[in-house]
Amino acid sequence: MKRCAVFLMLFVFTAACASLITCRPVATYAADVTVYITKTGRKYHADGCRSLLRSRIPISKTDAAKRGYTPCKNCKP
Repeated sequence: MKRCAVFLMLFVFTAACASLITCRPVATYAADVTVYITKTGRKYHADGCRSLLRSRIPISKTDAAKRGYTPCKNCKP
C-alpha cells in the first residue's frame, strides 16, 4: 500500500512538472501586431497615437523595424 502511494505521488509530481515545461505558442507574434507609419516620419506608432494626425499607413511591427523605423516615444507600441 505504501508503494502505491509513493508511486501515485511520483506520477502526479512528474505530470505536474511536464506541464510546466511544455512549449505553448505565444498568443500574439510581433509580426501580427499592426502599427502605423507616416509619409514623412521615421517612427512607428500605435493606433490612437497623437502623432498620427495627417497620414497613417498600416504596417506590421516586424516590417516597420526591418525598414528602419523605430518606436514612437509617446505611444510606445
